Amino acid sequence: MIVKNNQLTVTRGWQKDYTADIQHGTNVPCWFIHNNGDGLIDGNHTDYIVPSIF
Repeated sequence: MIVKNNQLTVTRGWQKDYTADIQHGTNVPCWFIHNNGDGLIDGNHTDYIVPSIF
C-alpha cells in the first residue's frame, strides 16, 4: 500500500466489531499495517492519544 509516497507493508485480515452484537461480535475486514504504521501518520503514534475526551 502506498500512502503519502511511502510504501507500507500491510496484511488483510479480520477483526471483531462488538458495536451491534456485544456478545458475539461481527467479523469485519481490516488492514494490519506492519512496523507500527511507520510512514502512515506524521510524528509518533503517541501524539494522537487523547487522555480524556470529556
